[in-house]
Amino acid sequence: AFSETLSSTDTDSLTFSIASGSLPSGLTLFGNTISGTPTTAGTFNFTVNVTDGEENSQAALSIIIAAPANVAPTAPALSGNTGTVDIAFSETLSSTDTDSLTFSIASGSLPSGLTLSGNTISGTPTTAGTFNFTVNVTDGEENSQAALSIVIA
Repeated sequence: AFSETLSSTDTDSLTFSIASGSLPSGLTLFGNTISGTPTTAGTFNFTVNVTDGEENSQAALSIIIAAPANVAPTAPALSGNTGTVDIAFSETLSSTDTDSLTFSIASGSLPSGLTLSGNTISGTPTTAGTFNFTVNVTDGEENSQAALSIVIA
């Protein structure tokens, strides 16, 4: 989210408008505030017109929108997704994202007897079958999800 208030030394009632150029996509000028969530990185040059009803003034301005610092975490993957009833199972979810990640079950469920702790699914499965679930991974700023399954024989 972005918000910037435009100001003037003039104390009269002022009206602000974009005279030329354009704001970054996702941002709007309302009153004297430019706000919104930018959707495109780049440098955006524009001119703001300020009027008090009698006199006009213009100012050339720029907003620089940086590309996101982090890319969304990649979908976690299971290296081996099969297990056997009553035999200990342990599988580590992986991601190419190097940030501190949090893993959680977004939908579906793990086989009974298995739990997700940190990025590891472990335990002793008690029921055979194919178990479909979705794992959510977040780095605190961005999320990614992956549909996974575990087959318990």
